[in-house]
Amino acid sequence: MQQYENKTVVFIKESDAYTPQPVALGIQDAQYAEVLSGLNAGQQIVTENSYLIKADLEKDGAEHSH
Repeated sequence: MQQYENKTVVFIKESDAYTPQPVALGIQDAQYAEVLSGLNAGQQIVTENSYLIKADLEKDGAEHSH
């Protein structure tokens, strides 16, 4: 999970791209978080190195805002 555009998101795989998906969280600890809403069964999410996807999205956004 990452903070992206002031929301808690997970990145889901859609075809060959990754998209930030806002989620609502419930109970959390250092290792696990309960997802109350925002995901559907069967969606593939990024579980490792999601900060790299976030960095790429932020970089692309910065390049297009010029």
